[in-house]
Amino acid sequence: MRASPSLTGDPLAEWERVQRVLPNLPVIFWFLLIWGTEISPLTPAQQIQLLKVCYDIAFLLRDSELMVAVYWAAGEVYREMRLFDQALACCSKALEIAKAIGSILLQATCYNHMGHTYNKLHNYNKALDYFKQSLNAFMKTGEERKKAGVYKNIGAVYSSLGDDGQAMVNYKHALCIHEKFGEEREQADVYNNIGIAYKSLGDNGQAMVNYKNALCIHEKFGEEREQADVYNNIGIAYKSLGDNGQAMVNYKNALCIHEKFGEERKKAGVYNKIGVVYYSLGDYGQAMLNYKNALCIYEKFGEERKKAGVYNNIGVVFMSLGDNSQAMVNYKHALCIHEKFGEERGQADVYSNIGNTYYSLGDNGQAMVNFKHALCIYEKFGEERKQASVYNNIGAVLNSLGDNGQAMVNYKNALCIYRKFGEEHGQATAYCNIAIIANIYNSVEAMELYRSALALFQKHGDVIRQAETWHNIGTLYLNMSEHPEAEKSLKESLRLYELVFMNLGSLEKLKITVIETYIKTYRCLFYVSIILDKPEQALRASEQGRSRALKDSLQKKYGLESNAPSEDTRYTSSLFSEDNTSFVVICLTPQWLHLFTLASGKPLVTESVPKEIFSSVESEIDGKELESLRDYIVRMVNEANAHVRLNRDESFEDRSLRLSCDDDGDESRQPSVLARGVRTATEIERGRKSTEVRAEPSKNSEDGNFPETSSTDSKATGGTQNQPQLPTQAPMSQGTGIPQESDATPSAKVPQEHEEDTCTPHPPTCPETPIHHDPLEVLYRLLISPIEDHLTEPEVVFIPEDFTFMIPFGAMKDPDGRFLAERKRIRTGPSLSTLKLLRECPEHKHSKQSVLVVANPRSNVNVEWPDEFGQLKVKPFSDTFAGLPKASEEAKMIRDLLPDVTCLMEERATKNAILAKLKEGVGIVHIASHGNARTGKILVAPGPRPHDEIAPSKDFLLTMEEVYSCQINARLVVLCCCHSGTGEIRAEGVMGFTRAFLAAGARSVLATLWQISDEATLYFMKRFYGHLVSGLTASASLQQTIRDTIADKDKYSHPYYWGAFILVGDDVTLT
Repeated sequence: MRASPSLTGDPLAEWERVQRVLPNLPVIFWFLLIWGTEISPLTPAQQIQLLKVCYDIAFLLRDSELMVAVYWAAGEVYREMRLFDQALACCSKALEIAKAIGSILLQATCYNHMGHTYNKLHNYNKALDYFKQSLNAFMKTGEERKKAGVYKNIGAVYSSLGDDGQAMVNYKHALCIHEKFGEEREQADVYNNIGIAYKSLGDNGQAMVNYKNALCIHEKFGEEREQADVYNNIGIAYKSLGDNGQAMVNYKNALCIHEKFGEERKKAGVYNKIGVVYYSLGDYGQAMLNYKNALCIYEKFGEERKKAGVYNNIGVVFMSLGDNSQAMVNYKHALCIHEKFGEERGQADVYSNIGNTYYSLGDNGQAMVNFKHALCIYEKFGEERKQASVYNNIGAVLNSLGDNGQAMVNYKNALCIYRKFGEEHGQATAYCNIAIIANIYNSVEAMELYRSALALFQKHGDVIRQAETWHNIGTLYLNMSEHPEAEKSLKESLRLYELVFMNLGSLEKLKITVIETYIKTYRCLFYVSIILDKPEQALRASEQGRSRALKDSLQKKYGLESNAPSEDTRYTSSLFSEDNTSFVVICLTPQWLHLFTLASGKPLVTESVPKEIFSSVESEIDGKELESLRDYIVRMVNEANAHVRLNRDESFEDRSLRLSCDDDGDESRQPSVLARGVRTATEIERGRKSTEVRAEPSKNSEDGNFPETSSTDSKATGGTQNQPQLPTQAPMSQGTGIPQESDATPSAKVPQEHEEDTCTPHPPTCPETPIHHDPLEVLYRLLISPIEDHLTEPEVVFIPEDFTFMIPFGAMKDPDGRFLAERKRIRTGPSLSTLKLLRECPEHKHSKQSVLVVANPRSNVNVEWPDEFGQLKVKPFSDTFAGLPKASEEAKMIRDLLPDVTCLMEERATKNAILAKLKEGVGIVHIASHGNARTGKILVAPGPRPHDEIAPSKDFLLTMEEVYSCQINARLVVLCCCHSGTGEIRAEGVMGFTRAFLAAGARSVLATLWQISDEATLYFMKRFYGHLVSGLTASASLQQTIRDTIADKDKYSHPYYWGAFILVGDDVTLT
């Protein structure tokens, strides 16, 4: 075998080879250094390994300058890796060598590197100190070109410190040097920085001139990556000028370039700003999507500081949609990050937004504390522009406290600042706020202010604020008794709100929330239509505001056309075509109850329940008709729960699920199962003392959602005594929220004060005189007697609103003692349009095959659950939750009656098994378990696990979100759980399990309004399924079961047992 060349031969020959290579080592060194750090695709870790080789070469050559170059390069790599301690160590070592060899030029460069590292650490004072040392050293060496780079760095630090004047001085020094030496490429960066400084000083015109100078140079030299940064800044300038269209064009140009070059971090910043533009245009869905894109990237790269701005923006979206709890969660995330890094300016923006949230929750004290925190910080740093937004917010709080004088002072302070800086959007906000106070004494002046504001909102393309201002104008016309003008204005407001709603696409939760913000306008239009004697239009306005998100979801699910609400005069008649059915639509205005009766082939009947009927059951109404009605409903529900518990026997087990020590499942001992969603007479009175506001974002963001408020001028109703005081819009207040560096960050607004925490039931108001009437008789007299002659069909379908969802319509009792369910088949529906969709849904969309029964979940797995004292205890599941033996009997009974039944009983009733079967598709779903009134959660069995492992609650609580995600196709769902027909009451309707199953694809749902006993439910279900199997529809089966139960004349004949069962949705049969 031929031997290969070896380095182990003649030592002299080897030394000669080394001597030949030695002169080339500097070339090899610089090739490796430049290739490894600037050209190659090496990872940072690989670059460090290569730099160690470069250091060995420098050491071999005993070349101190090469060693310094290695330390510089390593420092930059460590800085990119965010390993700042190692970066500073490398810079210090380089500086030590430079001082040792007496090179001032190398020392100057080392100081510059140290400055860059401290700048990355946001230690701006140290960074400035090192940059100045670098500048002094370069001055000693006469290196004028190098001075330009340091001037730029010093300018950037001054910009970070908020001293834009000094930043501009240093940038211009740099620009002069580059111009002197004809360094055109370098001029582009300085022009860009000067543009940023002008932007910070409020001179968008000069900012744009400098940005365009920079862009021209980058285009000339084909520097595409650099163009992206300038496009980004031009977008910010256009956004400040109110040109959302051009802002979006430039942001998308920047995004395309970043995508082309894989610059993911930079994409995050642009996503954030695109989100701001979409937000300003009222497209909250796209805004949220872009914010979440930005957040994902920042999380991926550990950019914690930048996450703060995105959390703030996400909070603003939730705030605008009325979700105060989620807004607060995101604001507090942002605040924690700013506090962690000592970013006081950022804290001020978030304090202002948190103040807005507290204000919307009615906590004026905490609101004022946070606003004053923000104001102090802005004053400390001379942030005059941002002070304007806080003055607006403070004015709003003072206004709500009735101090109109001080409120006006603050609003005018804000207006002066906005005018000083030419911020038209802020001026519009201030005009609206001042108009609220002006309306107290001069409605003409208030109208002029609203019109001025509207023109500016239109100029800036702010759809949501235009909608709110039109609402304000409409309610002002209403209070002036100019009803036709009010009608036009409210319709324009709704047209714009509908654009916002349609832009949310498939974001179901956001749609549900945004409805809360514009339901007030539908209700105002309803009231105006009643005044103008336009019952068809009134019903259309009421109908279009009901279950909008559910209707939209069903249209998409069933492949039906989805359109914005129609103005067609045939709209109402197109919503129902069922023979043998009368529809009763219940509508509420602040002090009145309106009933609409519809039937196929018959004219629309409208009845406004007269005050005399209320007075006949309650002697001292005093303008609180709806409050009285609410009291009767609350009392009836509480009495039903108490009756069931008081008449229990030894085998009694109720199907309530206690989720905390404060919720023991006994609703008779709870304040109320109702959450208030519509303002009633007492709320209007409260509104007269406290005017709600909404805040407006500052600077580069716009926002706006107005609440309902009550006019403080009792003469504004035009002197009509029976005319209720219609809400007018509240003052808008300016939130804060600023761009971080070049990020445009919006801020939140203060929504309506009476937008209460509907997750928690509120105690019923107690009338001053005790109620001595049977609630079921009272409900009949109020809701049925006025329209009884028109209910000629055998079936009645009720479309409730707000708290009337809790009425057991079938249990209402006529003067002869007969229940309505004995004479009529009864159903309810979320809205006429959702019933129409369910009825017209193609047959193949719902299964007729197989049955799923879930009953009496049991398990020996350990769970952690609060005891009666609120202490968490670990016990076996079956010891923690009472068994429901009759529920198991229900399951066996259904299995014997129906074919193809899957029974998931006791240990088999696990969440995974249930969800898997629902996704497969079944025709009937029957769930017999414990349910919770407040959350709508249903108890299921935890899956098997090791003996000592504790099952988390998510494993044994079935939620509405999980049901909705299944996209089921059941014809009938029977929920034999306590309170399965209840939930949080919002503008969208009752947000509980019934709605969740309808939205998921069920055609009809049988649910319960209050707690039910285990034995009574079995008693009822045997009869119901017997009639269903005989061929009757679900509605007819329910009616016949009620008749049978009443005829039995035993304890279950009482309506507080059978009255809990309600049928929601379409009427179906088994075949």
